[in-house]
Amino acid sequence: MSKRPQRVASSQAIQKVKASTSSDLGMNEEGDDGKETKSERGDSDFESDDSIYDSNGIGKKRKRKEQEKQLLGDNERSPTRRRNDPFNDDHEGHEGTSTTSTSILAQKPRNRLLRLVTGPKSRPVRTIKEKETSTRKKRSLGKLKKLLEIPLDTFCDILEHLNPPDLLNVARSSKSLHELIVTRRMRTVWQNCLKAHGVPPLPDNLPINEVQLATMLFNNYCQACGNSACNKTHDQLLVRLCAACLTYNVSSGNKIANAYGKSVSRDDLKAICDLLPSTDDGKYLIPDFLDTIEKYMATPPDSVERQSFIMDREVLTKEILQYTPLLDSWRCNRADEKYREENIASKERRASIVKNLSDLGYTEDEIAYCRSEYTDILRRYRVMSLMDQPRRLTDKIWNRISREILGDMDAARKELGLRNKKTELLAFWKSICIAFCEANNGVGPKLNFTELLEHPLIKASFNDDSSEKLPNTLFSELKVQLPIVLKGRAEMLEAECVAVVRKGRKELGLPAFDSIRPKDEEGASSPSKLSNIPITDCLLRAASTTFAGFMGTYTNQKDTVFEGVMDSFFNPPYPESVCFGPGHHPTWITPEFQKSFARDAEEVLVGLGLPLNVTHNYMRAMQSVLPPHTQPLHE
Repeated sequence: MSKRPQRVASSQAIQKVKASTSSDLGMNEEGDDGKETKSERGDSDFESDDSIYDSNGIGKKRKRKEQEKQLLGDNERSPTRRRNDPFNDDHEGHEGTSTTSTSILAQKPRNRLLRLVTGPKSRPVRTIKEKETSTRKKRSLGKLKKLLEIPLDTFCDILEHLNPPDLLNVARSSKSLHELIVTRRMRTVWQNCLKAHGVPPLPDNLPINEVQLATMLFNNYCQACGNSACNKTHDQLLVRLCAACLTYNVSSGNKIANAYGKSVSRDDLKAICDLLPSTDDGKYLIPDFLDTIEKYMATPPDSVERQSFIMDREVLTKEILQYTPLLDSWRCNRADEKYREENIASKERRASIVKNLSDLGYTEDEIAYCRSEYTDILRRYRVMSLMDQPRRLTDKIWNRISREILGDMDAARKELGLRNKKTELLAFWKSICIAFCEANNGVGPKLNFTELLEHPLIKASFNDDSSEKLPNTLFSELKVQLPIVLKGRAEMLEAECVAVVRKGRKELGLPAFDSIRPKDEEGASSPSKLSNIPITDCLLRAASTTFAGFMGTYTNQKDTVFEGVMDSFFNPPYPESVCFGPGHHPTWITPEFQKSFARDAEEVLVGLGLPLNVTHNYMRAMQSVLPPHTQPLHE
């Protein structure tokens, strides 16, 4: 919770407010038997004692300190409670404190929220050290001075139109405003403020008041330690606690009764547990449980007082349990309303940014492309995060974010122009491939679209930003040069693969493929015995020749035959579109010969009595009938 140095606004208007009575406000004055106080742990502005709806002008905490000084003297310290002892009885006398002092300090039990303890693992809010007022210059109120001179009725009407968080912040701004706003006679202001935001009206018997309710619902602060990361409200317990403080302020009934120090029978404990609301796991707020068990044990068994106390507690618990669903429903409605408001604000912000970009000359296609899945993912995330925020666009916000958005839009415009050029080139390349297949009996070209993009003429056209389309002269030149490039490319790539296989066989010590011939027992060739087994003179189509398969732009270790390698690069030679990456296949890289497979394959062929130049297609057809130990011949 943010802290501000406290300052006292000593103006005539505030002094008049301090001395005003309930008749000045037209509100119902309540006595001392009203609701319990609320004190936020970690916020000195709200650390009042027994009632934050105090009817007189001066705060009770300061009156208490003055009485304490008169009784104890300047050399004695005031009695304090142990901070991390949830079972500490605050109204009992402390050692070294006079009886008169104790009687004054214990006129009324301390508030339930004042007895919340800070967990040792919590992150309490840092407190600001008080500065000496003697060396501090008086701050000028400036234009706010006129606010203190307005009539009190008008000031109350202004407060009723504030949001609850704003009203809480105003009450924390100074001690004088705190003593004015957080008082019993201002209860109607708090009620109207909460009612304007749809908060269910607070029943009279509940142990909290409107200020505490507003703090619990609209502030994300732990009411024990002041931790600002507390998003969990325990409506059944009427308190907001962080996870660290929850452990030390909530416990089961048995543990609290055992720590109470007095013998409590099982029947009494069960009756007491039925008189208190609990969490979903059956735990109770320790201050509330201690108050209930103290009052319960103070009445005689089977007496009228005990029965009256039980009836009052049952009514109170019933009201709390009936009020909790109303808070849940209000919170859900508030979340839905907030979502709708943010959605509307986000749409208006996006429409305003699109209008500003259109006024600057960007087309709808360029704006849509900058937010599409085809653009750079970081650019897309950056633009969407700036355009889809649930805050309406103002001139100040646009001046702050326009530089970043315009930079991304320029990059998207350039990228979209390049994509349009690729789309135009792809249509031309498809027509070239179709014509090549018709002229070569259905065999496609051994050149893919990715390699085509590396052509010098095409790269020069892509780098030219002066034109949004490719020049017609480019297509005329490509129609002349591409047939020459495609004519002998298949034989060139096949020769590269043959050279790789020959080198690999030589490194393994395997015989040259040209010397492999099937022979009979006498050493003469006997093709008649093997006439039904297909053999090949092409090294790349032999059963012992495989390559490392290519998947995208990286190599895996899957054994792939020569036809599979060529298909991974050139089948089909063009992608369906240029939306996903520059092309469909990687550029040509001479594949790696699988040496270990070649050695094992020839050993298996010798063991089966098959020729070493048997075709790979024949061995693949025999794969289903071979014994399990010969299965390494599969792809």
